[in-house]
Amino acid sequence: MKKKKFLLIFGANGNLGKIISKKLIKKYKIITAGRVKNSKILFKNYLSIPKIISNVSPDIIINLIAKTDVDDCEKNKRAARLANIEVVKKIVIGIKNLKKKIKFIHFSTDHVYSKKKIKPSKEIETKITNYYAKTKFLGEKAALKCNSIIIRTNFIGKQSLKKKLSLSDWIYHSIKNNKKILGYKNIFFSPLHTSTLVKILLKIIEKKNIKGIFNLGSNGYISKYDLIKFFSKKANKQNLLTAIDYKNNISRPRRPFNMIMHNDKIENFLSIKLPSIQTEINKTLKEYF
Repeated sequence: MKKKKFLLIFGANGNLGKIISKKLIKKYKIITAGRVKNSKILFKNYLSIPKIISNVSPDIIINLIAKTDVDDCEKNKRAARLANIEVVKKIVIGIKNLKKKIKFIHFSTDHVYSKKKIKPSKEIETKITNYYAKTKFLGEKAALKCNSIIIRTNFIGKQSLKKKLSLSDWIYHSIKNNKKILGYKNIFFSPLHTSTLVKILLKIIEKKNIKGIFNLGSNGYISKYDLIKFFSKKANKQNLLTAIDYKNNISRPRRPFNMIMHNDKIENFLSIKLPSIQTEINKTLKEYF
């Protein structure tokens, strides 16, 4: 019987981390490291990350630690730097110190894109609009100091943590509780359902000689307003939704309007075809209705 490889996940107690751990535990020996008590390895300071890597000696590392709240990143820049940059630097140091071939997969964001025209962005076409995007971009630069795989993505789907709702969780609960919702009709993105994301992640883990930055999104795009519209129609509560344009101003962090991703690179590398945005929306709706 083939021995299971050790997969060390930093930030495994978040929504995506729990989904990934649950799906991959049959194929890999999962070791979780984080600041939450139910982590297999509990650490309070990011400075201990290299020692954790040395002690575990994993075959694969997945980093999901991130500070993702755009407004909070702007207000608490030090915390954003620690989570989105310094943690990555310490993982890279740990990998280099171990002197072992380790596959390092670092999750980044589609917020590094912001084309003016409604067209998909390739991996080289970045445009930084706020401090969150800046720290994630610099975190990518740190990860590239070793043979890493950077996944720029966005995802939808029912999440596992009640305290931290996903976008689709928030939409569903708002509609269920008859709350009025403002839907931005000028912010576009191309998210994947979490089940698709994990399926492609498994292919990336198993693929040999893969490194660099990859977009991982659905084919096509949708506005935040139209995504909410699908939910409101399904619940027969279209009266709760109002379409508006998001406007950047000096009182809050700037946000990218166009986060649509060009997926040819990952599709060609893995010899796959990523699903359409409509397919991913349908998967999401089935979870709630």
